[in-house]
Amino acid sequence: MRVVHAVVGRYGVDLTDWGGYPVHTDNLPLLIRQAFGNVETVLHHNALLFPTPEAFSRYAVSMLGLFGIAPDFPQRPAVVTDIITESRRLFDTTAGPVRDPKGYSVSTARA
Repeated sequence: MRVVHAVVGRYGVDLTDWGGYPVHTDNLPLLIRQAFGNVETVLHHNALLFPTPEAFSRYAVSMLGLFGIAPDFPQRPAVVTDIITESRRLFDTTAGPVRDPKGYSVSTARA
């Protein structure tokens, strides 16, 4: 989520090694192939749809722990305020709801 990534970077959180989860859609087929050989992957693309800046802000704030902003982070209240501000700015520059692309994949080893 770009808004969260941008905001937490302002508060000295080192995101250089942040790459999300170590297993994800892009590397899962390779991991399965290395262990089992043939792999078949089906992608299911989707998105979260946020109709208002408030809905987007609530979701973004819920993600802070994944970005190193724990509940006891000293500047957390300022981070939350900035997320709310950036969420409003995002909605001011887009026409309509904001989409956050999400999806999942199903990878199956084949004999």
